Amino acid sequence: MGYGAGESIWMYLMFEALGQVSDRELMLVNLDLLDAAHMREFPPRKLNFILYNPTPIARSADIKIPAAKERTARLSVNGKASEATLQLPRQSFIQLAAEF
Repeated sequence: MGYGAGESIWMYLMFEALGQVSDRELMLVNLDLLDAAHMREFPPRKLNFILYNPTPIARSADIKIPAAKERTARLSVNGKASEATLQLPRQSFIQLAAEF
């Protein structure tokens, strides 16, 4: 692996590999770090995210959890069950969890 390649992998895991948002104006950030001691169980069956809307308008987006593969991911927002399509007020963020 070349110099700086590790950062690319971390960015991929943080922003795209484990969770995806349909609206590219929104930012979905994974909060679960890859721990070398638990690599065999990675990704964990519960993933934690922050979904952020930096725009001046409310936005709607679909959330996909590629890490769930063929399993159904159950989403919760701030601890309450949620659908895969979310409404996010302007300039706000929510805590999102996916379990599969």
